[in-house]
Amino acid sequence: MRKIFASLGVLAATALSFVGLTGTAQAAYYHDFFLNYPAFDASDNNGRFTGQVNFSAPGVPMAWSWDLAPHIEAIATSPMDCSAGLVQPTPPYHDRHPSVPVTYLWHSTVTWSYLGTPYDMWGNCRFNVNVGGRPGVANLKLDFRYTINKIPRPLAEDEQGSKFSSNLEITYLDEPASVITPSGASSAPFSSVLTVDHAG
Repeated sequence: MRKIFASLGVLAATALSFVGLTGTAQAAYYHDFFLNYPAFDASDNNGRFTGQVNFSAPGVPMAWSWDLAPHIEAIATSPMDCSAGLVQPTPPYHDRHPSVPVTYLWHSTVTWSYLGTPYDMWGNCRFNVNVGGRPGVANLKLDFRYTINKIPRPLAEDEQGSKFSSNLEITYLDEPASVITPSGASSAPFSSVLTVDHAG
């Protein structure tokens, strides 16, 4: 079995805090939605994730979407089965989209939230793939950490820089076991991980 991890870092234009995907030394940071900055938009090698808070609606809902990257759509050989939820028990939130095309823009809404509360949203899509003639099963994992603040974003927040990163994991079942870990812990409020299992 061989596991390959590829790290991708992309500079973003929005003011974000960072969260470590691997390692325990880093503190957990969250993307902050504000009245004057209600949107989040980030892309990586696996696709594009967006988030949008409606501050005028009851419950301050957060709508989000995930669009799979075209080069990953190209290796898919089946529809995908996707589910998402919050780590926190309140508010109760879960989304399930079974057997949807890989070209489908996966979208859902967390209908209400507590202001100023850190939330950890997870997502997972599973679908069959063929990579260079080798059949397998892909597991795509999404992770988005955020808070909602019904105030304007402070000037200090506007001046901060930001990063976006993700890790791609491919597991080959027909080769000797070896693991190459990422060069460093990724840091972003959103990340995605793609795992492909090849039956040889």
